[in-house]
Amino acid sequence: MRTHFLTNLQIKGREEVLRIVPEFDFYKLRRIIRLQWDSHCNPENGTADADLILTIAYDAQSASTPQFTFRFGGVARAKLPELLPSVYLSEVEVEDLHGSQLENIRFRLKDYGQTELEIECKSVEMIAHDSKIQ
Repeated sequence: MRTHFLTNLQIKGREEVLRIVPEFDFYKLRRIIRLQWDSHCNPENGTADADLILTIAYDAQSASTPQFTFRFGGVARAKLPELLPSVYLSEVEVEDLHGSQLENIRFRLKDYGQTELEIECKSVEMIAHDSKIQ
């Protein structure tokens, strides 16, 4: 199921985000503020694991814009847009692939707008920040 509404997804940190923005809409994710790639070796089986961390400003139309950090765990594939001084998103949707039988892939996040952002991963965690961008 593909959606742009957080209420339709079971994502870690969802309740805290919905407390701050009750009608959280992924379409309102706007500017990527931070992008971090963490690659590490899994000691149990010697394979490489990767996490992608994005902090994104929400709803650039408001006077004070909240920030949310997404931690995509166990990234199987990531397609990133051209990295310019500012990277803007427009039509982000998340798909829960739980029943798709794709090995170690549970979620796909994709911007269907003008950027080429697409992430396939095992888990997603959202963190709300008290600080706002002015």
